Amino acid sequence: ISTLKTNTLPEKKSSLSVLIITRNRYASLVKTLESLRKQTRKPDQIVIVDSSEKPIKSLLGPLMAKLPITYVYEKRLGYGIARNTAIRAATGSIGAFIDDDADAAPNWCEAILLSHLHFPKAAAMQGRTVAASTNELLSIVDQLRLDRWFLDNLKHDGSITLISVRNVSFKLQIMKKHKLIFPEDSTKGIFNLHESK
Repeated sequence: ISTLKTNTLPEKKSSLSVLIITRNRYASLVKTLESLRKQTRKPDQIVIVDSSEKPIKSLLGPLMAKLPITYVYEKRLGYGIARNTAIRAATGSIGAFIDDDADAAPNWCEAILLSHLHFPKAAAMQGRTVAASTNELLSIVDQLRLDRWFLDNLKHDGSITLISVRNVSFKLQIMKKHKLIFPEDSTKGIFNLHESK
């Protein structure tokens, strides 16, 4: 996504909710939030769904004063549960998941909004994720694995039914209108979205 030119984005054409799920990783979450604070286009909302053993809201005080954070404590464990909770709490037109240990490029939010502007019929977008590892070979292997997974799941018409939630954004209106949810029994980061009953 970051390779797109980002100087043509209207400031408030769409609103962006950044969605973060976390569990017992306060230090890495703070680094992620700091990278969001430095964006060229600030997010309109940052939803943090916390499933830590002890809620971390009180620790986030200084950052909550600087960022538009919506904090939700979710006692139930599971990636799908936390992601669905984040989507329900989101108020933006676009929702973008970022891992709680990720460092967003300075134009990440802007590039997501621009991508959705350029492809208005796309319900979801998958951005490229580059691991920031001290072992460069490990980063390359991880990226090749993710690229291969994407190609293996891409259909002839350009659609994909399985979604890796690494750096993915959705039009939240479509998710909510069609009641698309993540399976709540999933323990992995790849999901097959389905309609809720």
